[in-house]
Amino acid sequence: MLYETAKIALEQLTDDRALERVALRVLRKCYPHLRLTSATGDTGLDGYDRPLFEDEIEVALWVSLQATWTTKLTTELKKHQEHGRTAPAFFVMNRPATEIKKEQERDRAKTDFGVSLEIFDLAELATQLESDDLRWVAEAELGVRPRRPRALTTAEVYLDRLSRTVPGMAAELRGTAEIGNQLRARLAPESSEDRVVVVEGPGGCGKTRIAIETARSVATTLVVPSGAPFTLDSFTEVGLDAPLILVIDDAHRSQSLSAVAAMLADQRFDRVRLVLTVRPGQRDRTLYAAGAENHVGAPVVLLPLDRPEIDTIITDHGIQREEFRKAVITLAGGNPLLAHTACQVALSNGKFDWGDASDLLRELVADRLRALDDPGLHRTVAVGLALLTKAGDPAGHHGGQDIAVLHGAVSGLPSEPDRLDRILDNLADAGLVDTPPYTFRPDLAAAVVLADALTPGAMVRLDTNAALRRLATHSGLAPGLTPQEHADVLEAATRRLDPQIGVLAAAARDSGNQAAASAITTFVLGLLSEDAHLGQWASVVRLASQAASADPTLLAQLTERLARRWPVPASEQLWGDTDAVAYYRFELDRLCEEFARLAARTNPETTPAAVASVLDIAWLVDAARPVFGSHQPDTLLRTFHTWTGPRNWHNGQALMDRRGALLGAISRWVRDRTDEPPLGLDPADAAKRGPESVARVLLAALQPYLTVTVELVQRGTPEQANTLNISTAALPDLPETRYQLDQALDLIEPLLAEPAMHRPEHLNLLNALVAVPEQLRQAAGRGLPGNHHQKLPAHAEKVLVEAASRFAEKIAARWTDLPLSVRRRAVEAALGTGTRRTDLAGAAANGEPIAVAALSDLGLAHLLVVQPPNTFTATWAEDVATQKSTAITLAGQLTTAQAIDLLEAADPSFFGTAHEVLPAFAAAVGESATDADPVLDRIASRPLPGDAALLAGLATQHTDRVWQWVSEHAGDPRLAGLALGMADDHPEQEAQLLRTLADAATGTEATEPAAICTQVARHTWHCTRSAEDRLERLALLGTQGPDQAVPAVLEAIGTVLHSNAPVDPAAVDACAAVLERGLTTDTTGLLNNDSLGLISHGVIQIARRSPERFAQVLAGHVLSGRRLPAPWTEHLESLDIAVRNDITAAFEQRWSTAPATALNDSVQDALCETFTAIGKDTEAWSRTLVEWAGGPPSARRRAAKAVHLAWSSSTWGQVVPELLVAGLTPESQELILHGLAAVNAVFTDLDAVIRPRREAAEKLKSHPDALVQAFATTALERLDSSASAFRGMQQRSRTGYPT
Repeated sequence: MLYETAKIALEQLTDDRALERVALRVLRKCYPHLRLTSATGDTGLDGYDRPLFEDEIEVALWVSLQATWTTKLTTELKKHQEHGRTAPAFFVMNRPATEIKKEQERDRAKTDFGVSLEIFDLAELATQLESDDLRWVAEAELGVRPRRPRALTTAEVYLDRLSRTVPGMAAELRGTAEIGNQLRARLAPESSEDRVVVVEGPGGCGKTRIAIETARSVATTLVVPSGAPFTLDSFTEVGLDAPLILVIDDAHRSQSLSAVAAMLADQRFDRVRLVLTVRPGQRDRTLYAAGAENHVGAPVVLLPLDRPEIDTIITDHGIQREEFRKAVITLAGGNPLLAHTACQVALSNGKFDWGDASDLLRELVADRLRALDDPGLHRTVAVGLALLTKAGDPAGHHGGQDIAVLHGAVSGLPSEPDRLDRILDNLADAGLVDTPPYTFRPDLAAAVVLADALTPGAMVRLDTNAALRRLATHSGLAPGLTPQEHADVLEAATRRLDPQIGVLAAAARDSGNQAAASAITTFVLGLLSEDAHLGQWASVVRLASQAASADPTLLAQLTERLARRWPVPASEQLWGDTDAVAYYRFELDRLCEEFARLAARTNPETTPAAVASVLDIAWLVDAARPVFGSHQPDTLLRTFHTWTGPRNWHNGQALMDRRGALLGAISRWVRDRTDEPPLGLDPADAAKRGPESVARVLLAALQPYLTVTVELVQRGTPEQANTLNISTAALPDLPETRYQLDQALDLIEPLLAEPAMHRPEHLNLLNALVAVPEQLRQAAGRGLPGNHHQKLPAHAEKVLVEAASRFAEKIAARWTDLPLSVRRRAVEAALGTGTRRTDLAGAAANGEPIAVAALSDLGLAHLLVVQPPNTFTATWAEDVATQKSTAITLAGQLTTAQAIDLLEAADPSFFGTAHEVLPAFAAAVGESATDADPVLDRIASRPLPGDAALLAGLATQHTDRVWQWVSEHAGDPRLAGLALGMADDHPEQEAQLLRTLADAATGTEATEPAAICTQVARHTWHCTRSAEDRLERLALLGTQGPDQAVPAVLEAIGTVLHSNAPVDPAAVDACAAVLERGLTTDTTGLLNNDSLGLISHGVIQIARRSPERFAQVLAGHVLSGRRLPAPWTEHLESLDIAVRNDITAAFEQRWSTAPATALNDSVQDALCETFTAIGKDTEAWSRTLVEWAGGPPSARRRAAKAVHLAWSSSTWGQVVPELLVAGLTPESQELILHGLAAVNAVFTDLDAVIRPRREAAEKLKSHPDALVQAFATTALERLDSSASAFRGMQQRSRTGYPT
């Protein structure tokens, strides 16, 4: 029923909540922060005004529909008093009252209750509701008949009306100053701009407000409301006596714009300018409908606000909490309306979580769908797009075709692509879709729309199983694929499925649809075939990371399957002839990275099995890829740092409880895995892992527990999304802090007595264990990580120091059972380093248990002489001198056998003082040996610390026997290296040694000839023989030795030639033969060698010494279809230009005489690329290009290929115009354009990259030929596009908004 007046409606009102809402709208004019209480509970308030984050209210609101209103008033005053409140109050009622009666009640409230009171009766309320400002309230809340609308309204009234329903409409504008100035300049009376200005932007970006406020700052402004027609009948409302601006809001939604063309054609309206606000993609259609397409200039485009601007909007509401600000910035995505709305919801509810955000987004989607003719139909397409995440190409094509894939999976979804295209355009018009390509806006609303479609009884429903089948087919996983075809497409398919599974899983979680979650899990697991290789496993685990939000058990399920199918084979190598072991380890690392990503998205508190899963994966991998070394866990086990870290700094007890639960789970895993392997693992494979695997996994996982500091990593700030904030703090002063550290130490103590750990190959683990006290003490003295100037709190430092002492006692209790080298490492740790260093006696006097045990250890005393602790003090040189003398003396006191046993106990990776002392001891042992053969036999059997010095010392006393032994063992590369190491001290033996080793390297008896070649080649770097002699030997090794040795030989050739010593050209030509062999031998791995830069040095030295021979070799290489390695190009550029000119001329000559049958397109491309790489800016290169530019079409094609990347050369500016004028195929012209405009390098300074390219193109614009000018224009446009794309990428990285 519609009422004629507000008074009649109020008299008939029976809904007290409606009266509350009416009262709120009326009183908010004076009290803008007034809000209603909830419908439940009796707080003695219907509404209140309270400052943010304060307890006391400033104003109370009571409403009454009772006929005896004084009784209700007395009741409310008493409740007010009972709650201890004296705040002023409003009493609003729908009953009449005399002024005398109201005055009496005001006095009573003040006298009896101490409350200042104002009373709004029926008459006052009706008067307010009949005003222009509040008439809409009467119509919306009370059912008052709407007035006949005017076609136009004033700017003030229109903005005021919007401010009542649109959040933030009355707030200060943020981030629009530049746009406002641009629009103001276009609208100024003196401006010669076009009569019509279009302001374009997505819904909620603020275009209406900016257009109106800017317009009325210039001239009188009238507004055609959103959706209202602007017809000829409206002319009577348009004034002619002064400049006027007419704003047509949401012009694309107007039913008719027929008055626009008539106004533009009528001279009476010449002083009227029009501003049209439109959504993206609607500009051209709207202008055409208005007949204004010839009267408009470039649009004023509103882009998303930057993060700081959205943040200012949030803080303007009085909200300072950073977590909330970042969440709303992400939600808003640069849209101020969403930011204002989220803030209003938070302030109204007193909180803001995902439930609030999803409700906000749900209402936003529903509101925009309601503006369309058939909301239900449009929702079906919205659901489809939300699931696909993207439809169509950048040109806006094929969007409907992509959506049609989901026909049958989304209820009511049409199957006709053309129809779907139209619906997508409608969704774009409504502000729910961005184009092109089509993507959901706002991004977070996609999961909300899908969650609604997964809710039982939804208007539009999603069949999860059908949707997954169609998504799989759309991604390339079509039904009926063979296992090999499935394997070939799986990685690309899962990457395409990643975002789709991610949004679907989020929707399943939010809707609570367990059937959908189960379907997703089944789908993901079903992608793994029984014989899946590591590459396929990595792809599926990556996809599982997206699905984990729906089913947190995916990690455990995948781990169980992995154990049953272990060992998993490697995928087919894509790197050519690569080390199979290195490739397998690479793939294991990749798999662990994906499992780490999945684990990071799994909460171990709600899914306890996740802990054992991560540890089991690490345990499985450990056999091929040890997971612990240098005290740093691998990527997978870094998960425990994340799990044990804080989520915030507010609840220390909750943090310790969570860490305790995780530590308990680790302890249970150790017990289980010590007893038996994972269920389903092949027993033969399980046998490959011993206690050392459990130890490595345990040590890696426990690293977060061997400290009392934690790290909180937060990504992004309100200002920037691409920042990483890392803050550290000590664990709280709670009993759990000490208890958990002790519990972690108790877990690793049994490893000290584990027999497997005492084997030589596992001593590194024991060394790590005995260094734990040092690790704890260093942490105590170092202070907070990242801020070593800030000491740890006293409780944290005490916990660490006491734990270190307790664990040192446990090490000392097992002292004699530990290997000698491990005992030495324990002492080294106990003595400390640098300024904290002490000696054994001092440490023992201070009560250090390890030092006390070490003082009575004679064997250790001897070892500490030979291999002193690495204490890194400032007196290193003095320590070396003293210790050397002591070590040499000790060598004379021990028998040869005792001395060698002592060397056996030394750590092979000795450094610090021991780097000088141990070789001195070993040399003294060799010099004092009476019988060389036992020593030589020991050296030959296996590596020994100091063996090079031992052999050298032995050779001083037993020269003939040692060199005879060297000759007998020349085929052993390790022993060859030892012999070469002492060759400088025996120059008379060097020539014979080199001949012997060369024979071994080029013969057939040596087991590792390439390793011997490499040893000899490296010896020539510092060999005292002449350069020609060394080059002769290197040429022999390089041409007759193993293929695999060629890179090392070339590296050595470069070192010898770099000295600039005079060399016979024939010797250099012989070295060029080595290069030629390397380039023509498939098995060298030369072009893929890790030390390609060093090899390039040798290549360049050959080129410098023999340009023509080098050009001959290089041309032969390229003519075989291979390309010049990039590092060679960099080194060639450093050559003297005269040398490069000689190489270029010789290269071109060799090219020109090559048979035509050898010059296919691929070879031609490689020749042109190499020609420019070696010859750019040389006279021979420039001359040849000019000749080609004036030649036949084939020569011009060659010139285009050769010059296209040389835009920085002056020759480019000469040759390109000649080529364009002479005539190029479209492909050749595009190639030159690409070379100039394609920016593929990594850079940070955009201007430094783009500016010189623009300058090169700008020079062509002055050319008299139109073809050259057109080419220059196109090049500049592409450079501008590249710059724009890069800036957009930077902006997206900084804002974090979705693309």
